[in-house]
Amino acid sequence: MAYLSLDQLTPNPKLARRLPAQLAWRFHALPLAEDHGTITVAMADPDDDAAREAILAALGPSACVVQGDPAAIDALLSEIWGAETEGVSLAVCTGDGPMSAGVEGYAAHLGELLGAPVSAIPDREGMIAWLRQEGCEQRNQRRLVLTAPDQSLLSWLLLEAGEEALPHPDAPVAALVVREPRWPIRRILLVTGGERQERTVVDWVLPLARRSQATVTVLAVVAPHPGPGSPDSPARYGLPALLTAETPPARRVHQTAQYLADWGLSTTLRLRQGPPDGQLRREWAEGDYDLIAMAVWPDHWLLKRLGQEPLARLVEWSHCPLLLVRSL
Repeated sequence: MAYLSLDQLTPNPKLARRLPAQLAWRFHALPLAEDHGTITVAMADPDDDAAREAILAALGPSACVVQGDPAAIDALLSEIWGAETEGVSLAVCTGDGPMSAGVEGYAAHLGELLGAPVSAIPDREGMIAWLRQEGCEQRNQRRLVLTAPDQSLLSWLLLEAGEEALPHPDAPVAALVVREPRWPIRRILLVTGGERQERTVVDWVLPLARRSQATVTVLAVVAPHPGPGSPDSPARYGLPALLTAETPPARRVHQTAQYLADWGLSTTLRLRQGPPDGQLRREWAEGDYDLIAMAVWPDHWLLKRLGQEPLARLVEWSHCPLLLVRSL
């Protein structure tokens, strides 16, 4: 039986979803490619006759089965099905004062879009109780907190800063900072540096864009080459590094845009060269976006440049709701 390595594979969502999710997960199977009507499927155990029969019945008798690593197959299945099948729990952190009518309406619209009930929590203690309760009810449930631009709260929630640790620190959590609600969501900007950790934000953008039928602009900013004498390779800098996709970050940027396009989303890849903070501020100021999304983590490539209170600075730049997704 032929064995296929899946390490560098980018799945095609449209093709992969031709095999029903329950069969894909049950038999650890993933359709990979189609050639003249013949679909190649990677399976963990191609010798399982019952699994082969079920898959051939779903995809056609001419399907070609190859063997693949089950862990790699499951990881790719999570990319295909995870963002659509995981539940979302939405809470609004009201803080000291009452929630404005605009933010309240925005939260209600967002809850309808994501199929998520909306809870109101007054402070950090209430958020801890909410996170603990939601985590006990469904371990893999993604949590979205709609909150005011509070640097201390955002750092604790997204970067685990502070003395008190988060309950369920490995749970998927995102903060949506809303100063000026914009609805409906028609244009989304996804900021990426081509890092592995940024996969988490794609899993949030995908259902939001699909359900709102929004266009997505994938923005990558690359720094200019530091000049002669730098120990780094020139291939890591400048627009050619992104245009040719010869480096791992560049490949990930292109794969992100292609992945969203494969889902049928209207997707644009935009590249900017220059100091990342200045280029992002310019894009955010000039673009007519309804939502800006990016992943953050303690050693984030942009946060390191911003010094003190980096999350507060990001919020100041954004004229529209800003989705910050924790990636640890």
